[in-house]
Amino acid sequence: MTHSDTEIRALFRTSSVRRRPILPCLWLTSLVLLGCSGAAEPVPPGQGAGGETTTGTGGLDDVGGGQPQASATGSGGGGGTPELLADLSLCEAVHNVEHGALCAIRPSDTDPAIRDFNISPTTPGPGFGFHAVGVPNTDTAKGIWVHFGGSFGSPYLPTSDKFASRVWLNDILGEGYIVLQVAYSNPQSISESICNPQSPGYQVDNCSGDARREVLEGVDVSTELDVPFEDSVNRRLDRLLAYLHDSGWSFPGIAEGVDWPSWWVSGHSQGAGHAYYVAKNYGSVFACHLGGPYDYPDAVAPGASPIADWYLVPGSATPVEKLGAFVVTSDPFYSGFVGAYGVMGLEQGVHWFDATGTFTNDLGEEVDGHAASIAAPELAPQRAQACFR
Repeated sequence: MTHSDTEIRALFRTSSVRRRPILPCLWLTSLVLLGCSGAAEPVPPGQGAGGETTTGTGGLDDVGGGQPQASATGSGGGGGTPELLADLSLCEAVHNVEHGALCAIRPSDTDPAIRDFNISPTTPGPGFGFHAVGVPNTDTAKGIWVHFGGSFGSPYLPTSDKFASRVWLNDILGEGYIVLQVAYSNPQSISESICNPQSPGYQVDNCSGDARREVLEGVDVSTELDVPFEDSVNRRLDRLLAYLHDSGWSFPGIAEGVDWPSWWVSGHSQGAGHAYYVAKNYGSVFACHLGGPYDYPDAVAPGASPIADWYLVPGSATPVEKLGAFVVTSDPFYSGFVGAYGVMGLEQGVHWFDATGTFTNDLGEEVDGHAASIAAPELAPQRAQACFR
């Protein structure tokens, strides 16, 4: 299979939305919800990263007119330590969704050395923003599920007061997982900007593999980008878990630090590449890929398949039966993604699935094929088929 440069292109959206104030809530094991009040103000139209609409009232994260209606969680009984306890007073914002609540955590609250914004609070650059933590409305949690957003996206931006991946995070909460969507260093597309055939990185051996490792670990292995240790995914996740644990939160795995082999992982677009890199090199319980992944090959000793070197390295820390993928046929990158699934060992109808049609987001607005794989509520059954098995 060959891929033209136009088959793998990046589609991204920007947002410009007024913040809607939401007061924090406290969930207790006594099933009492404390300190939750505050009405929503109207929010003007706009869109968030990855093409997901991030504005307006009445959407998935505006249940009940935009006011959080989180139900309490925690097992309580017998006086033991609850398996699920979340103090939402820590959150910069709390949005209720069908299967739980989404909480925005300021990264600098977890460690003063960690940045909140790529440029400044008033002029946020691509990437960063606040972490999103999803808490299911169940008494226990199955474990930790980490999700990676795509290039340029932020899990939550205070300037828009929207959780960009809210539809997919709600799907995961419905399965009973704690969800961590980390705000990480993604100001460029690794495949499209850093290592594509028109960039200097194309002449660098294992360009995209080294770039992804540096994003995840913060080690200086890439000549094409610079990710300080404090901005690395691992460091940010470690500090987030420690902050929640020290603040009284309780859920399975919270005290263990970064433990990829014990976690579930997913990603959309560029984030799908990070999810697969984690699954292949570190291990995971299960890894799911939405609208991705694919990385261009470099010009140094190219392999038999037109794909990046790291895909072609034999072996995987996560077996193929624990990998899944979902893509929409109208996604402009469809051919490249399907080619990658073959390299990954995925079989259509067994490990990866697709859908054809016109789709809308949670506000009823039509979205393109690339965004639909993660933003369309009507595709929840197909995502479940790929990811929750």
